[in-house]
Amino acid sequence: MKLPLLTAITSLLALSAPATSFPLSWTDIFNFAPPVCLPPPTPKTTRLTAADLTKFIKPFMPPPRGGISFIPSFRPPLLNFTRKSFTTLFTDPHLKQFLTIAPNSSMVLMRKQVRDDTRMSYPYTTFGKVFLRDGAKRGFCSGTMVGPNLLLTANHCIAWKSTGNWSVEFVPGFNAEDSRQPRPWGGAFAKQCLGVDAGPTDGRDYAVCELDAPIGLSTGYLGWKASLKNEFYLKGEWNSVGYPFNFRGGQVPATEEGIRMRKVESSGGEGGKIMASSPYVEQGWSGGAVFGWEGDEPFVAGVVTATVGTSALDHIFAEFTFHAGGVRLAEMVQFGLTQWSLLG
Repeated sequence: MKLPLLTAITSLLALSAPATSFPLSWTDIFNFAPPVCLPPPTPKTTRLTAADLTKFIKPFMPPPRGGISFIPSFRPPLLNFTRKSFTTLFTDPHLKQFLTIAPNSSMVLMRKQVRDDTRMSYPYTTFGKVFLRDGAKRGFCSGTMVGPNLLLTANHCIAWKSTGNWSVEFVPGFNAEDSRQPRPWGGAFAKQCLGVDAGPTDGRDYAVCELDAPIGLSTGYLGWKASLKNEFYLKGEWNSVGYPFNFRGGQVPATEEGIRMRKVESSGGEGGKIMASSPYVEQGWSGGAVFGWEGDEPFVAGVVTATVGTSALDHIFAEFTFHAGGVRLAEMVQFGLTQWSLLG
């Protein structure tokens, strides 16, 4: 069942909102990526208020069990599956100097690259690079398939206020160093994106985009779990995959595993959660999924949004990495599944 057409509710939408950053300005984000192919027309953007999102999606949300709401993931039957990733450890030789002066540097500079035998196996097939274009400028974030044609990324990666031609292209499993299969499942462009007015330290810093091809049928996609209770996030053991720009130029997927949240707070209105872990990210990892496991069932619980510190090198000297999640994220994904997805 489809929701009413978006044109019928535009009077309820907040279409103007400030472009935010992680932690640079929107313009600076575009210093980190090579050009991408010419895009289709600029995607539509929609900003729902949190109250309107809840109202429209509530009938479609599964009832919580033990305070936790859940929808399952999807793995294509012929796709290989891996419960534990295989990685290769690298240290950036240009930044080794920080290993002796920064307490968090080893978590940033000694990166684990996702090996190809993992990159081509589910659920790692669902993670990829988000190529951003705004006129002549280029940049990138990270993202995850959460439906047949549904991308989840960070809200601040979307150029909400751009007045020029801009695009969002998602390439699952991207690895520029793989000469044989740098884009094993191709890519897809966003047709339209949905978000709420949120910045990188807000518990609603995520957006969903309808893609112009159902690549999730080939890569699979993650389900989600969400709770109003902080304990769910504090007790979990989490993982993430992303494309940090200062690790091999953001051209290969990196991963962190066994992430524990140190603090969790409600943020951005009812249902939003801001989660803080020890630092491990840099620019480019924004939008990367925070995911966990229920047996052999992977699920997304949040997205990477920001590092917080007191230096221009916040990713090394930071106290926290922030992640956004909560029931609001589940509502956003469920909106995309019911309004835009082939399953709707």
